[in-house]
Amino acid sequence: FITVHGMRDIYCLTGFAGNPLAEQRVRGYRQALEAHGIPYRQEAVFYGDFWSSSGEQLAARLVSGELPMPQAIVCANDAMAIALCNYLTGHGIQIPEQVAISGYDATPECQENLLSMTSFIRANFELGVSAVSRLYTLLTGGHCAQVQSPTASIVSGHSCGCGDDFLYLAKEMEYHKKRSDYE
Repeated sequence: FITVHGMRDIYCLTGFAGNPLAEQRVRGYRQALEAHGIPYRQEAVFYGDFWSSSGEQLAARLVSGELPMPQAIVCANDAMAIALCNYLTGHGIQIPEQVAISGYDATPECQENLLSMTSFIRANFELGVSAVSRLYTLLTGGHCAQVQSPTASIVSGHSCGCGDDFLYLAKEMEYHKKRSDYE
C-alpha cells in the first residue's frame, strides 16, 4: 500500500489484544509505517478475534460513518479481510477505489472470493526446514547444512488494485490438481 500505491492513511485490523500473533502483526504494521515516515496512530489499530465477524464489525463502523474511511486496511488474516471486503461491497463501497484491503496467509478463499484478495504469504515450507534445523542443533549440538532463509511474498488480487497474480494462481491450481489426483 505504501510503496506501490503511495497510501498513507492505513488502518490495521488484528486479533485479540495481547495475543502474541495479533501483537506481532501490529508491530509489523507499525514498523512499516515508521520506516516510511508515516506516524503510527493507536486509534488506527482495531482489535478483533481473528474471525470474519471482526471484519464485518469494522466494516459496519465504516459504513455508518462512525469511523472515517481510510485509504487502505491491512488485516491480520484472510477471514477478517474477506468479510470486511464483502460487507463493504455489499453496502456500495468500491474496493479498491474507495478503500484497498489486504489479508494475511494467502488462503485459497482469497482467490475464490468474488473480489480476489491481496494477501501476504509466508514461506511455510522454508520455515519448517528452519525449525527442524534449529531443533537438530538443539538436540545434537551439530549443525545442518545451510538452508535458504525463509522468504515471504505478497499475492496480489483485485482488493488492492493490482489485479490477480496469475503465476501464483497457476501454481496453486497445479498443486490442487495434483493433490486431487493423488487422493
